[in-house]
Amino acid sequence: MPKADINFEKELWDAANELRGAVSENNYKNYILPLVFLKHLSERHDVVKEELQAQLNDPKSDRYTIDTDEINYVLEDADEYRAKNAFVIPEKARIEHLPQYIAHLEKRLISLAKQKEKAERLLAEARKELEQRGFN
Repeated sequence: MPKADINFEKELWDAANELRGAVSENNYKNYILPLVFLKHLSERHDVVKEELQAQLNDPKSDRYTIDTDEINYVLEDADEYRAKNAFVIPEKARIEHLPQYIAHLEKRLISLAKQKEKAERLLAEARKELEQRGFN
């Protein structure tokens, strides 16, 4: 099989380094490994959920039912997932919601930075006022 012209390993490594930004290489794993783990848990949960849904919707399956309450119960039952070496991952905790959390955190950080700037200005004005009144 002929080799591809593109060195994917180098491209991936360069992309990871660019994304890493100011985080040191030694600390990068502290950010990336949890994300990889969360992605794995989320994907494993989705696979097991799809398998359960297929069983519940297949008239030939022993688990077939049209009872929506029972279907919902089975799809949320932690034991069903544990039996298949998976975890129940709450909807809001799944990897696909991470961009929303990041956007929320960015907004909060910007807000905090603005509040800090305002507090620093007020503090500088107060210092200046105290100095003018002879309080050094």
